[in-house]
Amino acid sequence: MAFLERHAERTQTHSHTAHYRLTRQSVYTGLESGTTLADLFDGLKAGAQTELPQNVMVELREWASLRERIVLHRTTSLLEFATPEALQSAAKGMPWRVVNERFLLIEQKPENIAWPAGFDFAHINYAGPLPKNLSITEHGQIHLKHIVPDLIIADQLDQWAVRFSASEQL
Repeated sequence: MAFLERHAERTQTHSHTAHYRLTRQSVYTGLESGTTLADLFDGLKAGAQTELPQNVMVELREWASLRERIVLHRTTSLLEFATPEALQSAAKGMPWRVVNERFLLIEQKPENIAWPAGFDFAHINYAGPLPKNLSITEHGQIHLKHIVPDLIIADQLDQWAVRFSASEQL
């Protein structure tokens, strides 16, 4: 019962029975509690006393992989490059990991890295007040002033505003 309470959603309870349903959220919660996907499969097989259907295993693997795609870094340093080629040439042999075609995640404290001469940084602290980099006209047109690079604002604007042309970059 404890296994099901941790990995499934209870839908009905009767005096001697309870009904559970696996949902994406319940599986996520179970995996967050420390269970591995293999433990989940083993627990479900033991409870069912038979092999799990292939479609159930495929769906559970997909749900688990969604959880693995999300990584939250509370304090991190990213480097943005103008082109993917510039990133590739800079990434060789350095203590960082490519996270996008133009961004590198620095896996050490920046002050511990021997940077090339003339290397320039722009710092954004998302925990503090954000820089004022938008202007809005009386007609509702939004203009982005690139005072400092910002990883979040373009995606946020795309959710709420329509660009004038497909070639226009924020």
